[in-house]
Amino acid sequence: MKLLLITLFLIPLVSCGDIEDPTPQNTYIPTTYLRARWNIEKLKEAPLEIYLSEQLIDLLPIEGENKVGLNLIEQMAELWNLGHPDLDFFGLPFIRSENKVYTNLNDFLDDEIGIYPSYGWYKSLSKRSLGITQFFGKRINLANGKQYIELVHADIIINFKDHEYSIDEENSDKFDLITIIFHEMGHMIGLPHPRGKDAWGVMAATLGRDDRKRKLSAPDLDGLFKAYPLEETKYLYDIPDVNAPLYLYIDPPLERFIIELMEDGHKHFHHNGKYISCEKNIH
Repeated sequence: MKLLLITLFLIPLVSCGDIEDPTPQNTYIPTTYLRARWNIEKLKEAPLEIYLSEQLIDLLPIEGENKVGLNLIEQMAELWNLGHPDLDFFGLPFIRSENKVYTNLNDFLDDEIGIYPSYGWYKSLSKRSLGITQFFGKRINLANGKQYIELVHADIIINFKDHEYSIDEENSDKFDLITIIFHEMGHMIGLPHPRGKDAWGVMAATLGRDDRKRKLSAPDLDGLFKAYPLEETKYLYDIPDVNAPLYLYIDPPLERFIIELMEDGHKHFHHNGKYISCEKNIH
């Protein structure tokens, strides 16, 4: 018998230090979030339809649109599309949408994959969070012992309650909204933060107020091809073979992961509502 597991992940950009009790509940840090992607065959048939809040669109300068009328946020999605020769991840242009004002993060599991501002931030998240990517998926267990999360839904939510943002490419004392959303788009398609010597580029776990990252770097592309390998290189990477026999757990409990990303290079890990640890990135 086969069973379906829906897993919830939260990946926020935050500062370290909001947790009242810094003592970890245990020392286990879940790593399944490192392997996540949308169904490749379905992406080949049609890219993701994204709903973009009109409240975010109103913040964007009209003069920032490109020749085909894509705004700055859509241009970042276009860069992710152009980063892979075989796949388009995002359908363009985005669908204009009213803002979602859900008070419960679970309510975002609806029929619309969206990018929204929040003006009333969530008690379960740090007020230092700049934004989160929340996604749901099913855990695929392969016969070779490997597993990954096949994504079924995702949303990006930006914290406008506790932070102000800049749109200009010039340095500012505010965080760059376009860089943040560009970063979160990478999480939306399943990419983790690069580690070690590759811990730079738009998918780096840390973001400074003077950072303006609006282009893909080598580590970003490497992460993209690991999650969505090219046909001629798919065996070079240690990722699940989509054609291998698979087993799905049946009726497992709902799992919830929160990975808080901080300016100072730390990470907070939470699993099913329990704080696990705060670790400093290794660069």
